[in-house]
Amino acid sequence: MKIGCDILKVERIEKILKQKTRVFTVNEIEHCEKYVETNSHYAGLFCAKEAIIKALDIDNSYKFKYNELEILHKESGRPYVKFLGDAEKLFKNIKIDISISNEKEFAMATAITY
Repeated sequence: MKIGCDILKVERIEKILKQKTRVFTVNEIEHCEKYVETNSHYAGLFCAKEAIIKALDIDNSYKFKYNELEILHKESGRPYVKFLGDAEKLFKNIKIDISISNEKEFAMATAITY
């Protein structure tokens, strides 16, 4: 079991959004765009991806692509992770729990792998 966390000032997401499709999947973009505070939701998803990468504790030989991690939401709103591309094969036996919080100014996420 490993844990990762990340926090981001929401205003910093603007720089990341310049390469939106390299970081976020179509489903994630659709999810964020349905909210008034879209940047806050993008920041939350980005923090979740960072927290997951930290919790996976992978070495630098694997060049992780952010859009190989997809953060989806159950009907209850609870987020969960889906691996895509090469990551799907590499991490198929890993289970991850994540929690995301976002406000107007800050977003944060925690991930636990087991």
